[in-house]
Amino acid sequence: MGRTFGINLLGKKSSKLMSYLDHAITRNSYIKNRQQALYSFLHSDVLQLLNLGHQQQALIRVEHVIKSKDMLDALDLIDSYCNLLAQNESLIEKSKECPNEFKEAIGSLIYASSRIGDFPELQHIRNYFTLKYGQQFVLQALESPTSFGVNDKIIQKLSRSEPSLETRFNFVRKIASNKDVTQMLSNSK
Repeated sequence: MGRTFGINLLGKKSSKLMSYLDHAITRNSYIKNRQQALYSFLHSDVLQLLNLGHQQQALIRVEHVIKSKDMLDALDLIDSYCNLLAQNESLIEKSKECPNEFKEAIGSLIYASSRIGDFPELQHIRNYFTLKYGQQFVLQALESPTSFGVNDKIIQKLSRSEPSLETRFNFVRKIASNKDVTQMLSNSK
């Protein structure tokens, strides 16, 4: 039983890690498209509320817009980490311990696997690194992400905490300014 998973289109053997990363990149694209559509819908919903003069409701609903934008930003980072690891897959496969130059990428993907439910490929990647580097390695990324080296933006973007009132107000203001609704906002104070 070797580490090879199959044969790719060029006839070269493909590792399990490479297969997981390829699938994750494909799934990420699908989730990103879906999230972009949701973001656009939520954004226009807040804009419509502002146009109707419902600033308080817009301020409440903008939380979903912020969360959607944060998810899009996190998905961009996940895509770049998957591509980085795919480009360096053979080096990772050969190493017995996690190479320092890939610790942030690996840790960030492990961390994201516990935060994004509809992304099973991240779970496969997490399981792969659990087998490769051990349960303790994965637990460190999950339980102490900052000290492990998980990207701060991933931690922030996948946070489950609610955006502050100031953040929500600034985001509503940004939406309004992009569509010349600012006068309505300033009149409602």
